[in-house]
Amino acid sequence: MTPDKSKKGFDFDPIDISGLIPIKKADTPEIVENIPLDNPEELTDEESNIIDALYLKMKKKGDFPTFSRQIIEVNQIITTDKSSAKDISQVIMKDFSLTNKLIKLVNTAMYSQFNQNGVSSVASAMNIMGSNQIQRTASSLMLFEHMRNNSQNQNLKDTTMLTYMSGLMSKDLARLEGFRDQEEFQICGMFHKLGENLVAFYFPDKFRLIHEIEKNKGLSKNEAAKKILGVDFKTLGTGVAKKWRLPNNIVKSMAFDPSDKVSQGDSEKTITRAERLGRISSFSNALCDIYRNPSPEQRDLSIAELLKTFDGMIDLNLKDVEGLVKRASERLKAHASIMNISISQNEILANMDNKPVCDDAKSDNSESALQPDIKVPRENVDKDIKRIEGLLAGPYQLSDILIDILNVMHKGFDYNQIAICIKDVRSNDIMVRHGLGKGIDILRKEFRFTLSKSEDIFHFSLLREKDYTIHDINDPKFKALIPAWYRQLNIAKGFDLYSLVIDHVPLGFFYADRENVIDHSPFDQQKCMKKLRGLAEKAIRIKKNLA
Repeated sequence: MTPDKSKKGFDFDPIDISGLIPIKKADTPEIVENIPLDNPEELTDEESNIIDALYLKMKKKGDFPTFSRQIIEVNQIITTDKSSAKDISQVIMKDFSLTNKLIKLVNTAMYSQFNQNGVSSVASAMNIMGSNQIQRTASSLMLFEHMRNNSQNQNLKDTTMLTYMSGLMSKDLARLEGFRDQEEFQICGMFHKLGENLVAFYFPDKFRLIHEIEKNKGLSKNEAAKKILGVDFKTLGTGVAKKWRLPNNIVKSMAFDPSDKVSQGDSEKTITRAERLGRISSFSNALCDIYRNPSPEQRDLSIAELLKTFDGMIDLNLKDVEGLVKRASERLKAHASIMNISISQNEILANMDNKPVCDDAKSDNSESALQPDIKVPRENVDKDIKRIEGLLAGPYQLSDILIDILNVMHKGFDYNQIAICIKDVRSNDIMVRHGLGKGIDILRKEFRFTLSKSEDIFHFSLLREKDYTIHDINDPKFKALIPAWYRQLNIAKGFDLYSLVIDHVPLGFFYADRENVIDHSPFDQQKCMKKLRGLAEKAIRIKKNLA
């Protein structure tokens, strides 16, 4: 591909600057005012009037007029052929906060090869990065700053954070898919839910009403929005984006609908750039929203549904999704101070890290307050844990240690059956290696499955190396997570899984089931079970290293 000689520079990522990479030629940005979108339906006069009216109402609130005017000016001047680095920098420098952040972000990279004292002006950044990248960076920073400054409650603050997170995921996903000009995917990810975000910030009462209708009437989010606003979120977002003169590819990507799958006769070569941008930004935003849910089981179910929805459009498996979320979370936290993002005790980031928001350093009193109605024989289990730790210091038989651990689990907690399930190397099956409890002979014989690409709770535990609790296997929200072969066993109402991992290699899990349905798992019990699981991993690791 022939490089764009008119605009020299380097890729610039507002969050993850991993180095200086030669910039690739992007799709030519266009002024999108009065350019029809590739939507199956044109806007009606009524929809155009509604968007104009909502836009005017937003202009009367807060600092929206200034923000709107700046983003229009940046996008307009950069698409002018005669614009210079000085012209563009003068527009950006009107906003001190934007200028400050842009300079800070540029200097987080290794720019010493250009200037030993660092980059100190927007014009210098322009010469290094090029105007296309400045446009995207400035637009995304302006959107983020505007949303952050107007966030009055935790929900809106979370929305702001997820908007930025969606951009990070979109860029990373574009890298995984092998697409060029990955920064364009990043800004599309940030602007994808522009209409919804604007309503949340400027019309919170209407936004709450839309969600109530969505929940109670069984309508989609866009259908509910159209009933209240007269236009759906996507139509509003693309309408405002055109007023801001955002590049045409970004506007088109915002209108993407994942239900419009590629037909069998189409090939990837016929898919437009805007459609690819829409696929990835839509997927990333939907994935981020899933992590608002505090329930790991419901999040996994939603992710499985999301992968089905984007089947044939996004080439990911569960492990890929796990890595995508983890990398985005780590990058956000690494640069949180620059972006003034508060991450302390943030529930969404805790969900992404798969850990409770409460600190492990809290006292036992605060832990017991979480589950005041449940009594756990903590002292007896703690004594057994110390005793087994002592056994590992001397010679031991691995099977004896594992059975000892199962005994502690069985007598210490209200489980019907306890088993350690390990992968059989010859058959690639997961089966019961040791077990205790009522009906354990049936469990040993019948509890067995072959590792595959199945998206059920047992494969989740293995592939994601995570622990899970199913309180009631007949709860509708767990329907897709419980495989048919397990339901046919009819052995339990609910169960816990504690993954068993040695040196980042999943070997199996502890399975512990219950005869009765429960509302929640006791916090102390979970802590003890994890300590016992840790002892089993330690015992296996010691024997492995001695072999």
